[in-house]
Amino acid sequence: MKRAARTLAPILIALWSVSAAPPDRAAAPPDRAAAWKRLDAFVLSEMRGQRIPGVSLALTDRTRLLRVKTYGVANLDSRAPLRPDHLLEIGSISKSFTSIALLQLRDEGRFDPKAPVTTYLPWFSIESSFEPLTPHDLLSHTAALPRDRDDIVSSLYQAVALKERVVGEAPGQHFRYSNIGYQVLSYMLEELSGKPYA
Repeated sequence: MKRAARTLAPILIALWSVSAAPPDRAAAPPDRAAAWKRLDAFVLSEMRGQRIPGVSLALTDRTRLLRVKTYGVANLDSRAPLRPDHLLEIGSISKSFTSIALLQLRDEGRFDPKAPVTTYLPWFSIESSFEPLTPHDLLSHTAALPRDRDDIVSSLYQAVALKERVVGEAPGQHFRYSNIGYQVLSYMLEELSGKPYA
């Protein structure tokens, strides 16, 4: 968690400085050249340090696309440069979509992140002697769920099978990245919206 916080802090600062809207929307847009330069330097430094071959980054504000930038290569063998039109696996970015959609439902008064998960998914169960898990615990990766295999495709079975798992500590104590927690949230989103996640 500490490493993630150290890594994210400069990105968040750069994004805030880039996307902060001027008080008057009619005012000239801020000069972002210095912010882009700092952001590019940071991304390239992280890529070197973490041995990441390529990164595609898109930045927006509430109204428009501000910048699309690619770094590195799309293919290690051919060394072909990564371009904005390359298709990449979405991976865990879907967690962001899940969070945003649920928080939009919260803003509409249809979702309470502090309510027990069973408020929205009556079938949800996990063996625990602690207080009931909440969507907030799942959203923040602090539900103390057992580590699952990341190579198994999401399925309702995996979410239901949590009833056979034991939570050994109170939720909210420690950060533990959890794919299965977000699978549960995706089924909650389906239930609340009445639509398939896709």
